[in-house]
Amino acid sequence: MEAAYADGQLVVVSGPVHGEEAKIPPGPLPVALTPVAADGTRGATVSLTEADIAPDPDAGSGCRMGGGGVAPALWLLGPLAWTFTRRRRR
Repeated sequence: MEAAYADGQLVVVSGPVHGEEAKIPPGPLPVALTPVAADGTRGATVSLTEADIAPDPDAGSGCRMGGGGVAPALWLLGPLAWTFTRRRRR
């Protein structure tokens, strides 16, 4: 994706990495975003103003929703193990 800022600066924005969101570097608004395919085909340009851009909810909060990891999966093993132990006793 291309990000073209009001001052003429053009920045290439790559896709998300490791489950994170793609981030557009800060710059003067409005910014015009244009998707560009690997073969060079360009999509429709979208222009964003300050009213369109929401503040980052994670900035300074120190927490992350849906962090994932192994711990939530362990909660699924408890009921599964309980059903197998109940079947063996009968």
